[in-house]
Amino acid sequence: MKIAMANSTRGPGVFPQKSEFDDFLFAQIGEDGNQAPLSVLSALARLNFDPWVEAGLLSRLSRGAAAEKLASMIESLPNGVGETRDVPMVAARLIALLPARSAFPAPVPSGSASSNLPAIALGLAMLAMLLGAGWSVIHNQAHSGLDVAQPTNHAASDEAIRAPTPTILPQ
Repeated sequence: MKIAMANSTRGPGVFPQKSEFDDFLFAQIGEDGNQAPLSVLSALARLNFDPWVEAGLLSRLSRGAAAEKLASMIESLPNGVGETRDVPMVAARLIALLPARSAFPAPVPSGSASSNLPAIALGLAMLAMLLGAGWSVIHNQAHSGLDVAQPTNHAASDEAIRAPTPTILPQ
């Protein structure tokens, strides 16, 4: 495998917000099995890691521990990407691009549960209100003396209300 030492460039507008991890994430590891440049971001994504979260976690480790972890990840990449003796050196070079130990927690992916917390809370509040309203209706009907379970016989009540019709007798 050929190891590239140059940083890759990112296209305009693809990732509009700059993050403290951009230098690390957009740096090239080397080339993949198809001789295409491979960035740290792409490698982490191929391993099913969220690149920004993983960069945050690596930045909180000591440089040595982070380099070892990254080297292990690079070596586990498919298509022979990690098949070189230079992987520890490449990993150390890449880790040097991370900001010093981050005092901030790793970024939370935008689709995570914590970003949906207000919507979840609103849904639960609405469900509680609907259940409360239903209980109130049932409770009030039970104490009002109405028997809502039995249908009324409207035919019988109509006969009681109707005035008797006069009968004409023959003379």
